[in-house]
Amino acid sequence: MKLKRASNTGKWLIESPEFCHWLADDKQDHLSRVLWIHGAPGVGKSILCGTVIEYLQKRQAKIEAKVRPLAYFFYDSSFVTRRTPFDICKALILQLQSQSPEPLPALQATYRSAALHGRSHISDADDVFSLFGRVAAEVESLYIVVDALDECTGVPTVIKWLLGVTSSITSIRLIIFSRDTLNIRKGFAGFPSLDLTVDLMKPDIEIYLSES
Repeated sequence: MKLKRASNTGKWLIESPEFCHWLADDKQDHLSRVLWIHGAPGVGKSILCGTVIEYLQKRQAKIEAKVRPLAYFFYDSSFVTRRTPFDICKALILQLQSQSPEPLPALQATYRSAALHGRSHISDADDVFSLFGRVAAEVESLYIVVDALDECTGVPTVIKWLLGVTSSITSIRLIIFSRDTLNIRKGFAGFPSLDLTVDLMKPDIEIYLSES
């Protein structure tokens, strides 16, 4: 994934207390492993989401110890039909498999079962949400980043699934970018959040003006 953005855009977010607390290891409680970042339309949420993804990728490349896989769903306006809970789940599963040197056992079992029923492609019949949970448990630790949740269909379903898997697997870190809509606010009630106010975005606006 390559984004067009000015250099150092989003640095303030990476250095923010909210993000640093979310990133810290050895957290067992569910709440601290989730971060919801929200803001008005056009404030630059997708740019910041890209900054987080690139930061995590570079951070992992520098770590000599066991790497924590990264799976993300990035909003693309050109694919209007690929915003369902199934699409998000499938995209995350495919990314996890691509980062594994061997076929993941849960995926192998699902593939064999599908083949027995004459299916050659993953589908709703495979119960992808349950499959994702089994796959995530196999990789042991994981970063999940979701962009533009408000642009997706079935938002309550996505939230319930992601919070459920994050709750059951303590090594997962989940970060969500979206507008502040009622159903999303309700879904993440009680979880850490960050409101992208004008004051917070000021450093990025200044960088934009200086490099334009």
